Amino acid sequence: MNLFVTECAAWRPMLADLAADAGSAAAPGMGAAVLNAVLLGGLVFAVAVVIRSRALQPATLRRGPERHLDLSHADRVIGAGLAGMVVIGAVMRLRAAEAAQEQAAAMMFSLGLIGSAVFFLAKAWQTHPGGLRAAGLVPRKPGRDLGVGLVGFVVGTLLTWATLAAVAAVARACGAEVAAVNHTLLEQLGPEPDWAAVMRLVGVAVLVGPLLEEVVFRGLVQTLLIDTLGRRYRWTTVLVAAAVFALIHAGPVSWHGWPGLFVLGLVLGWLYERTGSLLPCFLVHALFNAANIAAAVGMGGAAAG
Repeated sequence: MNLFVTECAAWRPMLADLAADAGSAAAPGMGAAVLNAVLLGGLVFAVAVVIRSRALQPATLRRGPERHLDLSHADRVIGAGLAGMVVIGAVMRLRAAEAAQEQAAAMMFSLGLIGSAVFFLAKAWQTHPGGLRAAGLVPRKPGRDLGVGLVGFVVGTLLTWATLAAVAAVARACGAEVAAVNHTLLEQLGPEPDWAAVMRLVGVAVLVGPLLEEVVFRGLVQTLLIDTLGRRYRWTTVLVAAAVFALIHAGPVSWHGWPGLFVLGLVLGWLYERTGSLLPCFLVHALFNAANIAAAVGMGGAAAG
């Protein structure tokens, strides 16, 4: 079993089914209509927040704090190699046809992810003064970071949710089948989830997975890209890191979930560049995964009932 969980790629269909079940027999479409209205209102709010904050302007990201780590040429090569192991493991997992190939891919993926996180932590620790804070591993302003993380969760979830809903609608219109639960680990919960299994999944998906992934994809990958390209290319850095983030989840999540993962990666990358802290990124990622687990458990309970 891999150590990491990604996002469920069919929120709207799952929640629409639950809302429809909650509706009365006389008005079977009322629940779905209410859900659509809430989704539309939430999406308008999220877009308004993004526009009003001028978040998409390059100058907004350039105002974020700089990251100064003592990275030599050899450090850049090592860091890129470790991150490359994660990508290679993800591609191997996507193409695996046998159990032995899946195990090899999982080993490559896990070693690359853990090695990348340890490498970034070590380099930040060796950078003086304030290397851990400069890398975002120690919150600069904990209260602000928590608040930004909560707002980022709301806005990022709505934007990601809308992307998933749009892709799912297009896929269905083209005759493709869209699974209600679009992640292999969430599927293993089954129609009547065992609470011990749910708690184990929470530990992996809400605590360990987001922590490691944010350290690697926001911390290491974006820092290496900024160090190579320069501060002028912060948006390019965010785009590349988001694409890699979506790519490494391509195995457990089917293709119609990838655009949503890319959008989520953009939100997480923007938060890191703007605040210089990994705390908001971790909070958004952890809450998003927790919401997916809650939706899957709720869906299973509704089906069992």
